[in-house]
Amino acid sequence: MPAMKGSIPWNKGLKMSEEFCRKNSEAQTGKKLSEETKERIRQYQLIHDNAGRFRKGNKINFGRSRPDMMGENHPRWRLGISGEGYPKSWTNELKDYIRSRDDYECQECSITQDELHYKLDVHHMDEDKTSVDPENLISLCRSCHMRIYHSTKQHGEAAFK
Repeated sequence: MPAMKGSIPWNKGLKMSEEFCRKNSEAQTGKKLSEETKERIRQYQLIHDNAGRFRKGNKINFGRSRPDMMGENHPRWRLGISGEGYPKSWTNELKDYIRSRDDYECQECSITQDELHYKLDVHHMDEDKTSVDPENLISLCRSCHMRIYHSTKQHGEAAFK
């Protein structure tokens, strides 16, 4: 849960009493998993065993990336372009220049960098990471950047053309 990120759990550092452990163990002794639950565990293990890194010993590591949701199967797949690197000319100085040129203001919603308390993103209008022409770059707040990024993903076209 993002809202809980960074908070300390109420029970951090507390040890369970021997009595609690004994009672819990007795309560679980003799309980059987349903066949449906066993089958779900088997299927989960098969998926994760195929990837090799999702299972350690007898423990299933829940919360890891699922092999069936990687690469082309992931909902945010963008034809492999995210793996491409930026050119050497994509520097912090260039991004600072673009923010300065845009008066440190989001070019979509007009919120300022001071109001946000973080640096604005610099977005490629034509979605081409290798194009560092200042005419192709604009300053956006994270909210607008994500909205534009996902709308171009869904519709398959650049939002600024």
